[in-house]
Amino acid sequence: MRKSRNTLYAQTVAFVTRYTNISIPRTHTTRWVFWVCCAFYLFTASGHTYSPDEETMYAVTRSIVENGRVTIDASADQPLAALRTGFSGGRVAPYGILPSFIAVPFYFVGTLFTEPNTLKQWDLTHLLVSLVNVPISAGCVALFMRLLQRLRMPRTSIPILTIAYAIGSLTWPYARTFFSEPLTALLLLWSLESAVASHKRLSSHTSSIILSGFMAGCIMPTRIAATVTIPIVLLYIVYMSTPQNRLRTFMLWCAGCIPGGVLFLFYNFARFDVPMATGYSSETNAFITPILVGLNGLLIHPVTGLVWYMPLMLFAPIGAWRLWVRRPNVVVLCLALITSHVGLYAGWNAWDGGGVWGPRFLVPIVPYILCLCSGVWRKPQLTFHHIAYPLLGVSIIINLLGCMVNFNIDSNLPGPQPTPIITHLLLAGQRLTTAITPNQTCTIRDGWYASESASGNLVQRSGARGTIECRLPRLSVVHFTLDDRRPDNAPKSYQGLVINTAPAMRIPNGKIRHIDWLMQYDHANLIITNNTWNPKLIGYSDRDDELGPVLTDLTGTPNPITIRNATIMPIPTPPKERWAWYYNPTNQHVVDWWGWYIQFTTLATWTWYIVATWGGLIIGCLLLAYRRATRARRPR
Repeated sequence: MRKSRNTLYAQTVAFVTRYTNISIPRTHTTRWVFWVCCAFYLFTASGHTYSPDEETMYAVTRSIVENGRVTIDASADQPLAALRTGFSGGRVAPYGILPSFIAVPFYFVGTLFTEPNTLKQWDLTHLLVSLVNVPISAGCVALFMRLLQRLRMPRTSIPILTIAYAIGSLTWPYARTFFSEPLTALLLLWSLESAVASHKRLSSHTSSIILSGFMAGCIMPTRIAATVTIPIVLLYIVYMSTPQNRLRTFMLWCAGCIPGGVLFLFYNFARFDVPMATGYSSETNAFITPILVGLNGLLIHPVTGLVWYMPLMLFAPIGAWRLWVRRPNVVVLCLALITSHVGLYAGWNAWDGGGVWGPRFLVPIVPYILCLCSGVWRKPQLTFHHIAYPLLGVSIIINLLGCMVNFNIDSNLPGPQPTPIITHLLLAGQRLTTAITPNQTCTIRDGWYASESASGNLVQRSGARGTIECRLPRLSVVHFTLDDRRPDNAPKSYQGLVINTAPAMRIPNGKIRHIDWLMQYDHANLIITNNTWNPKLIGYSDRDDELGPVLTDLTGTPNPITIRNATIMPIPTPPKERWAWYYNPTNQHVVDWWGWYIQFTTLATWTWYIVATWGGLIIGCLLLAYRRATRARRPR
């Protein structure tokens, strides 16, 4: 006991339990972990989707709620991907139906507060559907911690591996998306946790076997490629049963798979009129990547290799070797699950996952890589296990970068770029520096389109409102020129100038307008308002944007001013451009966060209601976590 108190973990437990009423549970209770992670993931949510895959699943959810069917009303202006033609001639998605089903209540709540087929409904439903993976990822963390406890992994390894899985791995960035990988990870973890509980008799034996089969069966209507893990779980639970109960275990586990299998077959029938048609028949010829190329890309390549996004996995080989002495069945199980996914996707032509953060397809097997790492803490502990703490810190910083900057930007930047981690570090630093305007500087902020100049300086069109933030000494003069030449059949501009929150001042009519403004404050927001015109609506060009005047010049006296670019263009109306607005490199979003985005969408008028609701949910999660973690000190 004295020896164990020398560890950092034991000292932390002793401090917390001595000076607070919170206990670090020694049992298998991990509900408090779930609620803490829910609060954290909810606070750091993105509020939007990242990929056409997500938009396609969102479209299925929308069709289920509004039309009661799974066929999609696809149009050319929607950011959808990989659509197939169903037996009725309608367009259907090849992806699993379960993520779209789970998103139905989230979408339905959004329809209760908005008018149908409006931009506000589009914004609110996307915001809510993006939260689907928040409780799912929190459940993954809680189940991972419970699985480590069930498997009797070294006690000192459980806290650091749980933290590493929660915020030091791909779990955190993908908790902010609507991809199906987090749900796949949850179902696989739950199935394994129930399988372990069944043979250890930690709960009802029969119900644990059936629950394990049920969760494994639900993988089929979630992600068809992940079904390669189902036989592995089945072999594990049957092998770990006593010889006389193996047939019974096999039958009960298969019975649990029936609901998921029925949903899988029913969805296939509803789409293609054939129960076994998945929509992926064309992908059978896509496994053309040399296996070594795929393995290099998935595991060690600087752009997509998992080791760069989760450096703690460097402990996995030696951890597996040390676990093999006492727990060979656990090592075989983890290696089988890891090999199933790595081997499957290494040969696929799209093994990189398509412009995402790290190897997206390996998200479901991250827990089992970390599980192998626990062997490093097995007694006698290796001296270099202390390296885990700086590696954990590096992992958290790396995945924080993936959450601060939209990872779709990487593939849309001009010219060759360094690795995504370095690119995100540079972008995050650049955008954080533009968040505050320094002295003797004017910053072009929201409401302006990208520069039309070859140099990238000024010559920017505004939307209905264009903001320029200036921080200059009082009595300085700001000179700016607006070019408002527009076609004769375009609406009149009726321009105005708003200083901070003062009433708008009318700008005189004219084509080219030179405006001089005497700074009465050290810091002011100059907002140019106008009546916009749309080139496509009046037949002038194919550009479908609401345009205002062009800012062609910006100077100051008596001292010259520095011009900084923090442009955020007006959010477009067409669905495809509206979705791309979140990652367009032109938009200098300070952070990839729901709280930042809502001020630019149609939800801006509801900002305080949304913030209050969000804060209430986060506080509620933390209170539930505190209630679960508080030790009830009652005399027995």
